Amino acid sequence: STREFRANARQAAPAPEALVGAELSLQVGRDYPMDELAASLVRLGYRRESAVSEAGHFAIRGGLLDLAAPDQDHPVRCEFFGDTLEQLRYFDPATQRSVEGAAKLTGLNVLPFHELLLDEDLRQAGLKRVLQASGLKKEARARWHEQLSAQVQFGGWDWLLGFFFPGVSLLDHLACLKQPPLVFIDQ
Repeated sequence: STREFRANARQAAPAPEALVGAELSLQVGRDYPMDELAASLVRLGYRRESAVSEAGHFAIRGGLLDLAAPDQDHPVRCEFFGDTLEQLRYFDPATQRSVEGAAKLTGLNVLPFHELLLDEDLRQAGLKRVLQASGLKKEARARWHEQLSAQVQFGGWDWLLGFFFPGVSLLDHLACLKQPPLVFIDQ
């Protein structure tokens, strides 16, 4: 219904400018210091693990970076010599072997794993709003504040988008398009 569309379109969303440039481009032959690469992946919502087992995880062992991006059918192994990316290939996390017959990769665009990408100013302002939320139990406010302060990911944290981007919705993203979309509501 029209009412449902309006409600869903007004659901909290990150500000469009918070997502601009929120990706990481990896190209074979380029240099990427491993510590900076790891920090970039964490900023994009990925979680460092000892081994990649599901989307949103990455692992670093020596000159290897394994990454499970949600838009890829298989995790990608990035092989480095020093800081230089030498090879990108798909692999099977169960066997740790290359996926036979997979397309050869010369580059990879890594998109954010979460919508909630925060710089320090946005984080601090949102954390303050979480603590001040009068409609939430004190224990819940304290728990969310602690988890968000520590950048711990937890199920449902996208529900908190409104604390970090108050007044922003899907409609703000549509307004950024070069040509305004035509929206049909089929009842």
